[in-house]
Amino acid sequence: MFVFRQAIDEAFVALQAGQNVRLSGKRLGGRTTLLSSVVTALEASSVPVLGVRGSLVGRDQAGYGVEQIRANLGFTLRTKDAMSAVDGIAGALGANWVIAVDDPHLIDPLTLRVLSAVRNQAGLRFISTEVVGRPQDRDFPAAWPERLIRVPDLDLPATGALLHDLLGGPIDPLVAARLYGKSGGIIGILVALAEAARNDGLLESVDGVWRGVSGSLWSPSVAALLDGLLAELDPAESSLIRWLAENGPVDVSQLVDAHGQDTVERGLELRYVSPAGSENSMQLQVWPPVLATRFEDIPRIVRQERAAMLQDPSAAAPVRSAQPGLGNELALLARSFRMHDAAALEQALAAWTSDPSPKNASGYLSFALGNRSERRTVLRVLSETTEGSASPDLNDVDLLFRRAQWLIFDENTPALAQSLFAHHAAAHPGLAATLDAGLTVLLVLHGDAAPAHYPAPTTPPTPVVQLSRMFLALIAGDLSTWDDDLKTTVSMPQMDWLQDYATPRISYLRGSVSEALELALQKRSLAKDRLDRSAFVVLSYLAVLCAHHLGDYALIRRLLSEVTVIGRPRPVLDAFYGAIFVMGAMDAHFSGRHQVREDMLLEAASVSPEVGPFLGMGLDFTNAILEAGSDAERFDEAMATAVAARVKKGFIVGAIQTALTALTISWGDHTADQLATAYGNGNLPLFTNAVALCNALRTNKSPQELEQWARSVHIGDDSHILTQLLGSSARRAEREGDSGRSAALLGVAAQFFGRAPGENELTLSDSASQPDLVTKRERQVGMLAGRLTNTEIAERLGISSRTVENHIANARRKTHTATRIELADVLLSHLTQ
Repeated sequence: MFVFRQAIDEAFVALQAGQNVRLSGKRLGGRTTLLSSVVTALEASSVPVLGVRGSLVGRDQAGYGVEQIRANLGFTLRTKDAMSAVDGIAGALGANWVIAVDDPHLIDPLTLRVLSAVRNQAGLRFISTEVVGRPQDRDFPAAWPERLIRVPDLDLPATGALLHDLLGGPIDPLVAARLYGKSGGIIGILVALAEAARNDGLLESVDGVWRGVSGSLWSPSVAALLDGLLAELDPAESSLIRWLAENGPVDVSQLVDAHGQDTVERGLELRYVSPAGSENSMQLQVWPPVLATRFEDIPRIVRQERAAMLQDPSAAAPVRSAQPGLGNELALLARSFRMHDAAALEQALAAWTSDPSPKNASGYLSFALGNRSERRTVLRVLSETTEGSASPDLNDVDLLFRRAQWLIFDENTPALAQSLFAHHAAAHPGLAATLDAGLTVLLVLHGDAAPAHYPAPTTPPTPVVQLSRMFLALIAGDLSTWDDDLKTTVSMPQMDWLQDYATPRISYLRGSVSEALELALQKRSLAKDRLDRSAFVVLSYLAVLCAHHLGDYALIRRLLSEVTVIGRPRPVLDAFYGAIFVMGAMDAHFSGRHQVREDMLLEAASVSPEVGPFLGMGLDFTNAILEAGSDAERFDEAMATAVAARVKKGFIVGAIQTALTALTISWGDHTADQLATAYGNGNLPLFTNAVALCNALRTNKSPQELEQWARSVHIGDDSHILTQLLGSSARRAEREGDSGRSAALLGVAAQFFGRAPGENELTLSDSASQPDLVTKRERQVGMLAGRLTNTEIAERLGISSRTVENHIANARRKTHTATRIELADVLLSHLTQ
């Protein structure tokens, strides 16, 4: 299994080197699966393995395990004592045998002592599993040399990839995040939840993507599995977990008073109890969270309100510190936004139902647009809302913009939005400037070109016109106009929100990237506190840009996980949401997580414009990486085209960002030329050093000239990107046979920028055909594509022709095939292999 690949390899190598191995993990965390995979690898290498597995039936029967081993090996015990068993087992096994012991905490003590004696007498290698918090050191102590390997929990991207494989197709990232949060990253529980949800109709495939049918993913069929977990606990532990499941989260002191400090600490050791939120939280909850659902007998919101009313936690009894469960903060983040939005949506709809005014309609649409489950109600609100007066007020204008967002981003009919605005502008000339300026922003975010000129300023200044001017100045890199117009918004209270984004964004463009990142994360934290999804996503995107510039890919992954669990913002901000997934897909590609990449690109494709104004907005970038493989010239041509497309649309900042990112991956003269065109005589401090270095490399400056340049510049936050550009150019020189220049360029990077290009390096790799990434449904459709039409396949499989077309396109991209017949042949050949 891909999740355990590194652990499997580590265990196999250790055993081959003569070491014992102990696999430590949570109950249902994959210990048995990992052990089985290692055993399979050993047997494939002609290493004989004796398997011993514990069970609830045999735990309390002395010698039960010994009898099972005797029956498997076929020897006879001379007497019924332990030493006879030791001699019999040791005599039946050769020196090259490995004994695999699963769940020793469920094996009777006599058998464990016999196995320990066999290990000492015969010197055999052992691989065993261990439940976290339940070591068997008394009856089955560790034996040197032993390698302890911790069974890894799933992270959010791996969860999505595993669910993709399990369900036979991609899954809605928000649904994957909910399953991840419920399971706590425990693989056995995750699989059970997903399979039960599918079998009970709580998940359905819509246009090839698995989505939730209702708000709940709980299936009662999972209860037996969870009850089995508790059956292995002693009565005090089981009572604690059930009580906490029904009443948590609760204050530490309340839990200690109810169950005793020793029992609470055992719950923490066993990882069934976890801090509710951060590591320093003084409230505790059951873990994984699905246990709370299992024993839920009062509404969740009532328990949370009751927990919020608990006494001051400062008086809590001390217990030993514990790490919060994996995914704990992500689960809480997702739940906070989901509960807030559900309550706000319900309240807004009730207000509109009582009074279908433009104000109440806008209030509802601010939460409902982009929410697939609200589509029918959105149509009703848009069609039944009472029209405003002959003289439209701010509420009428706000509703008009909501209609336009729905037409442009949800319905993908920008022409209808343009007609709507033209009609209203003609009827109300005083609104023409506001409507035209606002529509321009919406269309640019949808992927239309920026206009040649900014909207004319109005007297007095109006918020929408000022916002449009500043947005267009931002995508053009015109900081002077931005600064001038920002001053006019100081007197506009309705523009206060702009400061949250403007301050870190301008710091970023002025080259103070570390400062911009700190500001963005601070503002983002405030957005999280007030549960402002849109601000949270936009500020997350800005933080991703900063992290990308600084080379902090771990932070990018964390930001992506957090955006994934809270979901899509309002549709007008889809380009920012999609761009985060594009950046995540690029990271997944270069780190070899190809299934994660595919799922991220699928989510990005559902919301991204063809070409957008900033980095990551548009799929042409990642498509160029995937399609070029290791062909540097092909990549250079594709990226030069992508940069030129952005310049043509007036997306100057996005063009520069795209060109520089491409050049850090693979140096190409065509892309470098387009970068020079995009930057022109610009004055964007963020790019000054990188563009200057690119110009020097483009004109083949000598290493000595590059050293002289490096001595003269202020590096600031640019060391990572400058190092990557030098590394990329060095790889090009090496390809062309100029190893001397290659070494000199690497030397400049190490001497002046303090790092070697190999750190966090992104490079083109051979994108060979990958039929293993083809989903079950794509394979099914692809194998029929060689002899049936799309319509015939759709009728046979009960899906739409468009879905068939999408499956064939995805399968052809993954297999690098040019025709339907070639695709069917490749899939059939791979299946037979």
